[in-house]
Order: sequence, then C-alpha cells, then structure tokens
Amino acid sequence: MSIYPEAQAVLFDITAATNTIILDNQTRRGEAAFTVTNRSGRSLRGRALVVPQDEVSGSWLTLIGEAERPFNIAGVQQYSVQILVPMDAAAGNYVFRLNMVDVANPDDTLTQGPTVTFTVPEPPPPPPPPPPKKPFPWWIIAVVIAVIVVIGIIIFLLTRPTRRIAYTYNDGANFNLAIVDANGSNFRQLATNVNQFAWSKDGKRIVYTVSVGGNLEVFVMNADGSNQTNVSNNAANDYNPVWSPDGQKIVFISYRDGNSEIYVMDANGANQTNLTQNANGDFNPVWSPDGSKIAFVTNRDGNNEIYTMNTNGTGQVNRSSNPGQDTVPNWSPDSRKLVFSTNRDGNNEVYSMNADGTIQTRLTNHPADDYSLGAWSPDGRKIAFMSNRDGNFEIYTMNADGSEQTNASDNTGDDYLPQWSPDSRQIAFMSRRTPDPDFDIYVMNADGGNQTKITDDTFDNYFPQWQP
Repeated sequence: MSIYPEAQAVLFDITAATNTIILDNQTRRGEAAFTVTNRSGRSLRGRALVVPQDEVSGSWLTLIGEAERPFNIAGVQQYSVQILVPMDAAAGNYVFRLNMVDVANPDDTLTQGPTVTFTVPEPPPPPPPPPPKKPFPWWIIAVVIAVIVVIGIIIFLLTRPTRRIAYTYNDGANFNLAIVDANGSNFRQLATNVNQFAWSKDGKRIVYTVSVGGNLEVFVMNADGSNQTNVSNNAANDYNPVWSPDGQKIVFISYRDGNSEIYVMDANGANQTNLTQNANGDFNPVWSPDGSKIAFVTNRDGNNEIYTMNTNGTGQVNRSSNPGQDTVPNWSPDSRKLVFSTNRDGNNEVYSMNADGTIQTRLTNHPADDYSLGAWSPDGRKIAFMSNRDGNFEIYTMNADGSEQTNASDNTGDDYLPQWSPDSRQIAFMSRRTPDPDFDIYVMNADGGNQTKITDDTFDNYFPQWQP
C-alpha cells in the first residue's frame, strides 16, 4: 500500500514488491524493488529519493540506475534499491522509504512511498570455552609422530597435482580477486575492485564484475590475470556474469533498461542481447551443463519463481510455480534436474525438481533454515547445502535423493558457501572460527575430514571457486 501526505497533490503511486526483507546472513546484502506509476494526468519527469529512517545510515542504501526518469501519462517505472549493511552494524530491524517528486516543482510535489523494513540477522552466540586439557603422556608423542610420517608418505605418493582456488578478499579499501593452491601456497592477486566472478569450464579464463567509477562492468581475463578486458562497456550496471559451457557466450544481469534484465553476449562483448525483456526483475542466471537452457529467478509473477528459457530468450516458462519464494537454482550435472531453495513450507528448505518443473521434491525437512548454495557434486551423487539447524551455519551434505544428511563442517563457527572440487573429493568453503574474527577459506574432504585453512591473514576472504 502506498502512503501519501494529505496536504499535497498525489502525483505518483508507489508500491514495494515486499515490505519486509531479511538480509543474507553472510554478506548482509539485499535488494528492494519498487513500482512507480504517474497518476497526475500529465507527462512529467520524476525524481526518486531514498529516505533512511531512524538509525539507518544513508551509505547503506544505493539507488540502482537513474534517479530522474521521464513518465508519460499513467507511465510506469521500476526502481531498485540495493541494501548493504556493514558487518559491524547492530542486528535488528531498520526502515527506509522511496519517495518521488516532480523535477519541475520538487518542493510542492512530494509523494511518500511505503516503508520497507529490512532485518539484519543476529550473530550466532559465542562458542563455549574449551574444556581444560588433560596431561598428555610423553610416550604418545613418538607414536603420533610415527603415524604422521607414515600417513605423510602415503599422501605424498597418492596425491595428484594441487588444484587452485580463486576467491575474493576485502583489504579494507577494495574487494580483490586472488588465486591460491588448494593447500594454501602460491598466493597471487589477479584483479582489484572485483564484485563477482566465474571460471570458464576449461579453467583458462575468468569473467568478473569490476566497479569502474561507481559503475559495474563485466570484464574477462586469462587465468593468470593477464589481458583484463571490459567486455560489457555500458553506462548501466552490468554484473553476475556466467560462462556458457562451451566458453563462447557470457550471460549476465544488466540495468540498462531501467530494471534487472538478463543479457547474453559473445565472450569478446559483441552481440549484447536482452533475453528476458520483462518489466519486472530477472536475476541469478544459471546455464545448464549441456548448454541448451538458462535457469533464472524472476519476480514477474509477484513472488520469486524459477524460470527456464532457451539460450536465445525464447520459451520462458515458470518451472517452480508456487506462491512461496523460490530462489538459487542449480543444475544437476546431467541437466535433467534443478535443486533450489524455497520458503513455501514456512522456512527455507532445499527442493529438487525435474528440468520441466515436474516432481518437485522436498529434500530437507527441518524447522531451521536450509539453503541450496553449493548444490550438486560434479559426479551427481551428492548435494552440499548450508543449514543453521545446529544453532550456527554449517556445511551439510546429502545424497541426491535427500537421504543421509550429514554435518560435514561440524564446527562452532559459521561455515558458508560450499563449493565442490572438480573430482567431487573435496569441498571449499568460507568460515569464521574463534579466535580468528575474519572470514577465511577452508578446504575439507567430502566427508568433512582434513579441514584445512588455506588463507591466514587479517582480511575477510569470500566466495571460493575451484579452477576446473
């Protein structure tokens, strides 16, 4: 419902897609969408104003796209506000609103929009103190050393060449993209001001988002950081790029049409094409492994639904088709199924369905929240997901049918964003564990064994991805 001051003429109708937003627990990010309609009976140029309420800092709220836009009679514009709350901000509920004025007469034409409340989740409670250590018999040390030496020899003989992991880190000024061996050695910074990134399937190139003068652009570079090239090169925000399986195309999100649309372009930036062409928000594109389809999330039906389309934008079909919020689609390796997160049962659960939307199956069934981030192992046998069913966020694994759900990370800290190694034998993830106050990248075996911290610095490290 829109809210207008009684003493002024109401020139605009302002509605919010939702009046309550729960921010992502690990990134403290969110996005609010508004629909603004000109109800003045004349053409005019409107200006959007993001208005923080009470304790909200204006630096937390960013209007995406142009604030001033033309409105025909009864014309409609879509506005989006990005929410990014610092990690040190207090948990709780915060409020802001989107107002509109006529640019020609801003002092007398204010239209107040509805308030939107966004929730910053409470941090997990601190872990209990460790129990006192018992005296350790000295003779056991010799036995342990002997066992370690034997195990080390076996690992040395069996281990294949070390794989590499790319990730972003925040040095206090910028988000940077770096790469490191899976054992933590050979660190190298590849790029700076990086927002998101993805490997090509052959592991030779990286597509990523860079903030250029406050504008998000899509760049491509070689795996060693050379030949960094702006391939989107547009005045609007372009982000969330994903490679096609054959490495010839890049699908991404763009705001160049005034709302969130899914575009595709050649790997060199040529032939940029709007695939979705819808007035609502379309986001989170994911290419099927066989290259025939693109899954994405859209709010065109009034809630978040999972759609699929052909790679040329035709055949857009609602596959999840449920009044709940369905998000984060991930394809199975054979492109026959999708796993996704949904709150249709009152809390966040992990579901799977056939690629055509049939046989929607609830894989997790717990009062806590489960998220499908991580999804299928490359061999198709397992699904990794995040859950706070133990009071903190942990990395769980289960069989593809939902059986044998196991806490793999099993730590009192918070563990997020599981990523399978290409051979399905290991999982990389980000974790914040006492006494280290920062996020670090960890690697563990698929069963949770051999958990190893591969970053050890004073920075926050995020979003690990294995080099294919």
